[in-house]
Amino acid sequence: DQVKHYPPWLWMEAERVAVLSLRALARRRAVCVPGFGYGLISAISQVIPRYPKRKLAAVINRRRMKMT
Repeated sequence: DQVKHYPPWLWMEAERVAVLSLRALARRRAVCVPGFGYGLISAISQVIPRYPKRKLAAVINRRRMKMT
Protein backbone atom coordinates (compact mmCIF):
# COMPACT_ATOMS: atom_id res chain seq x y z
CA ASP A 1 0.00 0.00 0.00
CA GLN A 2 1.74 3.16 -1.23
CA VAL A 3 -0.54 5.52 0.71
CA LYS A 4 1.45 5.02 3.91
CA HIS A 5 4.63 6.26 2.20
CA TYR A 6 3.27 9.76 1.61
CA PRO A 7 2.46 12.45 4.19
CA PRO A 8 -1.16 12.66 5.41
CA TRP A 9 -1.59 16.28 4.25
CA LEU A 10 -1.18 15.04 0.67
CA TRP A 11 -4.48 13.14 0.78
CA MET A 12 -8.06 14.39 0.75
CA GLU A 13 -11.25 12.45 1.34
CA ALA A 14 -12.96 11.53 -1.92
CA GLU A 15 -16.24 13.03 -0.73
CA ARG A 16 -14.57 16.40 -0.05
CA VAL A 17 -12.92 16.40 -3.49
CA ALA A 18 -16.29 15.60 -5.10
CA VAL A 19 -18.08 18.40 -3.21
CA LEU A 20 -15.44 20.99 -4.13
CA SER A 21 -15.37 19.82 -7.75
CA LEU A 22 -19.14 19.99 -8.11
CA ARG A 23 -19.15 23.46 -6.55
CA ALA A 24 -16.57 24.61 -9.12
CA LEU A 25 -18.63 23.03 -11.89
CA ALA A 26 -21.73 24.91 -10.72
CA ARG A 27 -19.71 28.13 -10.89
CA ARG A 28 -18.62 27.21 -14.45
CA ARG A 29 -14.95 27.08 -13.53
CA ALA A 30 -12.83 25.29 -16.10
CA VAL A 31 -10.19 24.22 -13.58
CA CYS A 32 -10.66 23.02 -10.01
CA VAL A 33 -7.73 22.48 -7.66
CA PRO A 34 -9.37 21.31 -4.43
CA GLY A 35 -7.74 21.99 -1.09
CA PHE A 36 -5.25 24.55 0.14
CA GLY A 37 -2.22 22.26 -0.19
CA TYR A 38 -2.94 21.34 -3.78
CA GLY A 39 -3.71 24.96 -4.65
CA LEU A 40 -0.38 26.02 -3.18
CA ILE A 41 1.48 23.30 -5.07
CA SER A 42 -0.28 24.31 -8.28
CA ALA A 43 0.54 28.01 -7.82
CA ILE A 44 4.19 27.33 -7.01
CA SER A 45 4.57 24.97 -9.96
CA GLN A 46 3.48 27.73 -12.32
CA VAL A 47 6.32 30.03 -11.30
CA ILE A 48 9.15 27.50 -10.94
CA PRO A 49 11.22 26.98 -14.11
CA ARG A 50 10.81 23.69 -15.98
CA TYR A 51 14.26 22.24 -15.19
CA PRO A 52 13.86 22.12 -11.37
CA LYS A 53 10.35 20.67 -11.79
CA ARG A 54 11.70 17.92 -14.02
CA LYS A 55 14.46 17.11 -11.53
CA LEU A 56 11.96 16.95 -8.67
CA ALA A 57 9.64 14.72 -10.71
CA ALA A 58 12.56 12.38 -11.44
CA VAL A 59 13.40 12.10 -7.73
CA ILE A 60 9.77 11.40 -6.84
CA ASN A 61 9.44 8.79 -9.59
CA ARG A 62 12.64 7.04 -8.51
CA ARG A 63 11.37 6.94 -4.95
CA ARG A 64 8.02 5.58 -6.10
CA MET A 65 9.70 2.85 -8.16
CA LYS A 66 11.65 1.70 -5.09
CA MET A 67 8.37 1.31 -3.17
CA THR A 68 6.87 -1.11 -5.66
